[in-house]
Amino acid sequence: MKHTAVVEVETDEFLDNYKNSLDAYVQGYGHKEGIKKFVKHFSNDELVQNIKEQDDDELGGALSGLTEKEYIPIRNKVFDTAFGKGFVEQYEKHPFVGQGGFGTVFEKPGDPSRVIKVQRLDSDSARTRADEEVEAQLKAAELGLAPRIHTVETAPSSHEPSNSNKMASLHSIEMDRVSTMENPEHNFIFGTPDTQNSREQALALSKAQLKLARTTGIVHDDVVTPFGKREDHMFYDPESKTMGFVDYGKIKQYDHAEDLHNHDKYGPDFNKATDRAKHFLDHQVDAIYDGMYAVGNTEEAQIFKDTYQGLRNTNKLREASDLVDQGASIIDRHTMENIHPGHKTPFAAEALHYY
Repeated sequence: MKHTAVVEVETDEFLDNYKNSLDAYVQGYGHKEGIKKFVKHFSNDELVQNIKEQDDDELGGALSGLTEKEYIPIRNKVFDTAFGKGFVEQYEKHPFVGQGGFGTVFEKPGDPSRVIKVQRLDSDSARTRADEEVEAQLKAAELGLAPRIHTVETAPSSHEPSNSNKMASLHSIEMDRVSTMENPEHNFIFGTPDTQNSREQALALSKAQLKLARTTGIVHDDVVTPFGKREDHMFYDPESKTMGFVDYGKIKQYDHAEDLHNHDKYGPDFNKATDRAKHFLDHQVDAIYDGMYAVGNTEEAQIFKDTYQGLRNTNKLREASDLVDQGASIIDRHTMENIHPGHKTPFAAEALHYY
């Protein structure tokens, strides 16, 4: 028990120091380059001093003039000086996996099949957001749409936020490891609509978005953005041709039935409920459109979207919701066979009942 306690303290210290000191560098420059920027800034080594006098851009990045054999001892010395003995060991035990807006993901020491996502929570709103993230991911994981969570832990942080009289805390989520679609080894061609693999992925994304929204009321707000699809937030199984999502830190939760009820009443909650209902339906309509497009029903997709827009613009949200239910049912019945060349899809525009 005594040995276990020491290890746990060392791990928390490592995570605390990483989030307090290294995190900003990694967010700004990427992991490898960010760490090198930190080392360069704090090292007094002669080799580093010589590089400091030169332009990083000309060198291709911080400390790129050093070999790995030269760099590692310098890095370790800076780590020892900045964080104390034992930090290097913990750093090497926790291979870096990824960096998000709210958290850093490390491989679980000794178990490459799991990861640990660590967040530093500096305020009550951040703690609420972290709790909501866990709750949303637990719901999504039950549907096979998120990595399964194993443990959630909170530890003290040495950081004292300037706008709070409370010390920050470290929030750690241990979960299954999945390989996101941005992983180069997958060689995915997502976003190339004329290829079969990409159309399969588009249909899988449509099905996953609809399943998550319609089963749990959750809209993952950081998968499809105005700037494109976030492949770093999606994982895809090419065998089952199914998709899921990671990083539930940016989601919206809807109670669509309640919003429609308040929309119908014209009471004090009418405007907010109407806006929420429209946003929830908009999300599903975009997913349905993409799913129809994936199987080649481009004309049906446009008719569906135009019909929905007419109902939305006139605030006929009950009718719009019924139309979305029909569209979601069509996507649910589509299979990957429907996108094969020469296959005639049985779900044409006539399958929809228009208003």
